[in-house]
Amino acid sequence: MTLNYLSPPGEEVSLQFARQGDNIVHISEVSKGLACNCICEECDSKLIARKGKVRQHHFAHHEKSDCKGAWETLTHEKAKEVIIEEGYINVPKPDSFDLVPVHFETVEPEVSIGSYRADVVGTHKSGKRLVIEIAVTHSCEWKKIQYFEEEKISSIEIYMNDLHSVLSLEEFKEYVLSSAQRIWIFNEKVRRGAKQEKWTEWYENGQKRAEGTYKDGMPDGLWTSWDENGQKSTEGTYKDGEKDGKWTGWYENGQKRAERTYKDGRYSEWTYWDANGNVMD
Repeated sequence: MTLNYLSPPGEEVSLQFARQGDNIVHISEVSKGLACNCICEECDSKLIARKGKVRQHHFAHHEKSDCKGAWETLTHEKAKEVIIEEGYINVPKPDSFDLVPVHFETVEPEVSIGSYRADVVGTHKSGKRLVIEIAVTHSCEWKKIQYFEEEKISSIEIYMNDLHSVLSLEEFKEYVLSSAQRIWIFNEKVRRGAKQEKWTEWYENGQKRAEGTYKDGMPDGLWTSWDENGQKSTEGTYKDGEKDGKWTGWYENGQKRAERTYKDGRYSEWTYWDANGNVMD
């Protein structure tokens, strides 16, 4: 799977999920237009399913809207749903970045843990529980992390803040369960941040896929990703787990694709180019 980490401008490109009745549905699962019968999870307004022949299929607000949180809310909710439905996630081994599956007998969302609420809690057949936190745009708050550490609560955080493209439903499931970055908040065999200061991921062909550094268990400093042919695809910096400053994306031909300026994990300025180097409006 190849991820396009920086999408073209506009909510309509990246909004791949919507609320349909009691379910969060993927754009591939609905009829086009208003026949999708979907609403925005964030603002409750009607969504339209745009399923043309040229652009990526996506949802958009039927009427002009200044809704800003739809993508984050829907992506977060669908990620929880994937873990609940599949009943497992892949986690790093205590002494390496190799992933191993952990299967659960039960999986529950929004579970109270002390004075905090966990995104998802999976219970293994042994009775041991694993708290799973999902970071779409904002990492787990530091006080919550401290509480999990102090109480020795097995917990892990899945970082999804590099996902800014429309994936197929199967690709999204794989991303949540396996390929999205994940770091132990607390594991009795791992000190948070231990042996995880430098993180590198590889494609099956041996080409480096991504590389960056962690500080206190959170992304911090320069992060770079490449496509399977070795062409740099994105580069930018994190500060305390949040994107910070300028992030740049490139097309497979090496042409600059996008520049975004981030502050506190959210982008405030952006410029996009087409594959020929022309600035896009």
